[in-house]
Amino acid sequence: MVDSILIGGNQTGLERDVEPWLLPNGAYPLLENAFIRREKVKRKRGFEFFGRLRRVYSLEVLTQTTSASLVTTITDLLADTAIGVRSNEPNGEIVPGSVVISVADGNPSTWNDATTSGVMSATGGNASDGSINYVSGEIVLNFAIADAGGNAITLTFAYYPTLPVMGIRTRENPLLVNREQTIAFDTSYAYSISGGEWVELPSSSATTWLGNDYQFFYTTNFQLFGNSPSEGVYFIATNFNYNASTPANSDPIRYYNNATWADLLPATTSAQFLLQGRLIIPYKGRLLILNTVEGTQADFGGTNRRYPQRARWSQIGDFTTSTAWRSDISGRGGFIDAPTGEAIVGAEFLKDNLVVYFERSSWLLDYTGDLTLPFIWKRINKELGAEGTFSTWSFDDYAVGVGATGIHICNGSGTTRFDKPIPDEIFKFQNNNNGNDRIYAIRDWWNELLYISYPQSDSFDPNNDDQKFSNRVLVFNYENNTWAKNIDSFTCYGYYQRTSNFTWASATYPWSSASGTWAGEITNQLVPIIMAGNQQGFTFIQNEFPQNEKTLAIQGLSASTVTSANHNLVKDDYIVFEGILGSTGWSENTVYQVTGVTDADNFTINTTFSGTYLGAGTVKVLHNFRIATKRFNPYLKQMLTARVSEVYYFLDRTSHGEFEAQLLINESTSIPMPIFSPFNKARQTRNANIIRTRPEANSNFQRSQEKIWHVQKYSGDAQFLQISITLTDEQMQDIDIQSSDFVMHAILFKVTPSGRLYQ
Repeated sequence: MVDSILIGGNQTGLERDVEPWLLPNGAYPLLENAFIRREKVKRKRGFEFFGRLRRVYSLEVLTQTTSASLVTTITDLLADTAIGVRSNEPNGEIVPGSVVISVADGNPSTWNDATTSGVMSATGGNASDGSINYVSGEIVLNFAIADAGGNAITLTFAYYPTLPVMGIRTRENPLLVNREQTIAFDTSYAYSISGGEWVELPSSSATTWLGNDYQFFYTTNFQLFGNSPSEGVYFIATNFNYNASTPANSDPIRYYNNATWADLLPATTSAQFLLQGRLIIPYKGRLLILNTVEGTQADFGGTNRRYPQRARWSQIGDFTTSTAWRSDISGRGGFIDAPTGEAIVGAEFLKDNLVVYFERSSWLLDYTGDLTLPFIWKRINKELGAEGTFSTWSFDDYAVGVGATGIHICNGSGTTRFDKPIPDEIFKFQNNNNGNDRIYAIRDWWNELLYISYPQSDSFDPNNDDQKFSNRVLVFNYENNTWAKNIDSFTCYGYYQRTSNFTWASATYPWSSASGTWAGEITNQLVPIIMAGNQQGFTFIQNEFPQNEKTLAIQGLSASTVTSANHNLVKDDYIVFEGILGSTGWSENTVYQVTGVTDADNFTINTTFSGTYLGAGTVKVLHNFRIATKRFNPYLKQMLTARVSEVYYFLDRTSHGEFEAQLLINESTSIPMPIFSPFNKARQTRNANIIRTRPEANSNFQRSQEKIWHVQKYSGDAQFLQISITLTDEQMQDIDIQSSDFVMHAILFKVTPSGRLYQ
């Protein structure tokens, strides 16, 4: 008797609440860098490089001047007192091709680095070519001075602060429908997009914030202030970085009006001022601030006090007037404190209600309509709350919050846990280094997913509890309620709208690696897509290929050691280098492997560099995918083992793709058929079972098919059968194979009953 087992119509996804042999057919105890979408198992979607957050100095006069000599050396441009950023931005890097330097003496000389090769090309005067090191900031200018006195050096250049991205937010303009502006923040500066690149906001007058690398920016849009498309609504921001020991290092709430950032430090009484708040939310015509800091002076210089349970609101209408927040004037502002000792953490709208998450409880801030007391607190659940301000999200019928004991949903009347298929994952979230504040969630409209980025101590080093920046992403498909898990290092997310249609001609990756269509919605102009930022100031936009583009900057190369601040890499990771200037010992399109991690900023690889590193180098991190099915035996009730003869895989066709599929047997992951375990990283010596996603050799019929059945033959029996899918080490080092997509529609087992179950 021949039977078949079909895994198709996948509707379960990652599930770890029961043993693998008890799972339903469409469940996967291992689903890493892959997810379920519309009943298919797909490799995770990649992110294309958009740009690095950068600042521009225009016609700056350096403190240093030239002398009557043939050589002038600027030992570190970013450390010059006229620039003065190096001490706070030690990993800052000059943007190649942005530097123009002039020396105005009797015979003016000018240099530029338009070649982006480390050469300062000279024009005019008695100058000759010099050099530039983009990482160290050292610049050498060769020339003969026309007079004996000192001469000022004037320059224009851009540099990357290389600070973590702390917010990618959307500024609304109701006068331009579906033309939202994306604004980004790092710990110190705000940025907007101009000409396809990040520029400081505003460019005319720098505004600096003083936040730490876990204090994300919360923003909102409120109050129309003009009638032209260049105006719009105020864009209000807070990073909630109150420093009790040094109050002067705290940032106020600020709002942007298309020209400058203005401080919002309103009077709340005749003797008190609102200084800070964790959340800023427009609600019923008022501006609402949750979890406040208030004091006796409007500059943090007085006696200050925190009110973690407080909701404070402005008058209806203009929040910028001098009395808009006064709670001692009838009809203006006011406040109410929740009757709990916990702090407000996050909030989400659920239809017309505001759900407010505290640390271990959830509440409604209910609107009363009473001008004297327009809002009151109502407790929904006394045990389930949220840990991070950006760990919350809302859908039509419920709000989501990531708490200490689970991921919770609130429908306005009750709060329950909804991560039951993966009940232990929440306890892998890193709490050290302000890990709870680093959790960040966003909705992916195109793929119908919710992403939750968080830090996790590396699974290959369970004794490491010092993980800082986020390195994992939980993925929830809200259409079929399935879970998955990605390995990605993103600090935060936001939305971006392309200003023109994306075409294959503008793609920076091979056509063969893309799974989108020529007219895919994710590539269309003004469609909102996910933008992500990372710990080094890189930003990315989501696309339809399986690997991310460059994500890390290189600050130094020495022998086999690579210096890259907060790299988040682990031993055995695969990487590709791009754009390295000066150093040799590497090549484009060669895959290297991380042989060891020295610390958070340094790692070693399997090559040796030589020469002087001049900068511009980046790292592209390659991610494998790992999938394991449930354990099967259709003959358990007959107390028999199962003999498998063939396994069929129904896959999307690719040009170069393949993967390894291992058939595991019984309940021991050390007895596969042949020997292999998906849970054992040390598998370099195994005999691979390779399954193609490209057409089989000499099969002209398959070349015309969008989807292909591929078969693998086996001979053996087992108490349980389980398929594990991944890329081998050899496949990960093949550029064409590891960049190919993977889409699986079904697995079909051909089995017969065999011997006794007990052996």
